[in-house]
Amino acid sequence: MSERLKEPVLKTGVGVNPTVGSNPTLSAEFIVEEIEMNKAVNVLTSVILGGLLISVFILIQKSSESNENAVSAVKIGVSANTKTLREVRLMTLELRNLQKDVSEIRTILPKTKRVHTTIK
Repeated sequence: MSERLKEPVLKTGVGVNPTVGSNPTLSAEFIVEEIEMNKAVNVLTSVILGGLLISVFILIQKSSESNENAVSAVKIGVSANTKTLREVRLMTLELRNLQKDVSEIRTILPKTKRVHTTIK
């Protein structure tokens, strides 16, 4: 069985892995391109997330303004309803008073007819 040589056969190699001259290997170029692509993707992702955060803050502000407007509208509606209810209550009391007056008139009217007919 043959043994592996511990030293490289060619003089250009250092250790077990051969060294490269001034031109990097193809895999090193791909690694550099991949790192640059990852940086670009990270920057783009950061910009998109920043835009999303700004959009969320704008939506929150608009919805709080909308909620304030809704509360104001409800307050106005409640105020109008309160006034309307007050008016309805007063009208109901007036109707009851009128009913009492009409019933009193009905009881008095026959008596006045009798008196009126006796005077003639």
